Amino acid sequence: MQYVNSSAIHGINWNAQTLNLDVIFTSGPRVYTYYDVPRWKYEGLLGASSKGSYFNIHIRDQHRVSW
Repeated sequence: MQYVNSSAIHGINWNAQTLNLDVIFTSGPRVYTYYDVPRWKYEGLLGASSKGSYFNIHIRDQHRVSW
């Protein structure tokens, strides 16, 4: 898990083999797994000045999720 500086997201982990993106939000300890997230979206999330905004635009509601 890579911990990030964000008011919305506590940590993220991306698996290059499965394309799964695990996200822990600051609102709770549950891990959410987003499926089929390409590398460019993961790298964009890491580099975004607002990780919450980037997540909402590029990942949320665009990928299947489980928790």
